[in-house]
Parts: sequence; structure tokens; C-alpha cells
Amino acid sequence: MSHSKNISTTLLTCPFYLGALAVVLGCSCVTSPNDPPGAKVRINPRLSEEEIRSEILKRTPMGTTTSDVLEFVRVRLRHVGGEPKYSNVAVLVPHGPGKNPTAVGVGNLLVCLGEYGFPGRRRTFVVWASDKDARLVYVGISKERDSL
Repeated sequence: MSHSKNISTTLLTCPFYLGALAVVLGCSCVTSPNDPPGAKVRINPRLSEEEIRSEILKRTPMGTTTSDVLEFVRVRLRHVGGEPKYSNVAVLVPHGPGKNPTAVGVGNLLVCLGEYGFPGRRRTFVVWASDKDARLVYVGISKERDSL
């Protein structure tokens, strides 16, 4: 029997490897916007910022009311951390090194979508900014890494 067949056999027969594969595959899913009302939405925090933003905007498009965004986050979006709260503070949007950030909106909602990685935990955050009429005007995604 060749070496590659031994590795393949080991991977397929070892419960640990099968369990790890199931976790990896299970964590990479994104709930469809066509899911039944009330279905939990899971967005993999490992996705790119653009992919996460696209998934968030499918469920909370620009112009969505602040109360609808808050309800989505509290009831449907799987996230880590405490209860999400609305804050009456604008979001500072960076424009790159050496450039001043721009204040967007008059209020925001910030949640941690999830954590991953070892060593050096990474966290993925989503922020929704709303205008004076309590309508969504900005969705930002940021990723932070713990220092070792």
C-alpha cells in the first residue's frame, strides 16, 4: 500500500479528523436570504470583508430603519458578545494611511460577528451607521488581530 493511501485511509477512518472536517465545513455556511422568517443567519467571520458586507446588505439594505437593523441583529444574526446596543455616535470611516477618516451617520450599532485563529485570535466586527432619520447609510466590516 502506498504512503498516500495510508494517509487517506487514516483521515477517513479517524473520528477526530472527520469531526474536524465537519466543523470546518459547518462553519463556512451562510444562511440564504430566502430562508424562512426567523431563521438564524450565520456568516463565516473568515470570509473577506467584501463578502461579509455583501451578505449583510442582502439582509439589511441601505435605507433600512435602525429598529429593523437592531431587530435583525438581536433576533436573527449569530454573533458573539453581549446584547447589541445602539449608540448615538457617528462611525469614523478610514480612507487609508495618512488620510483623515470621515464621520458617517449620527448613530451606530456594532457587533462582533465571530472569532477565529490560533495563535493570535482574530475578531470580525460589523458596524451599521444610521442618519438623522434613523435610516441605514453605511455598513462597515473590520478585522482585528490580538497581539501575542
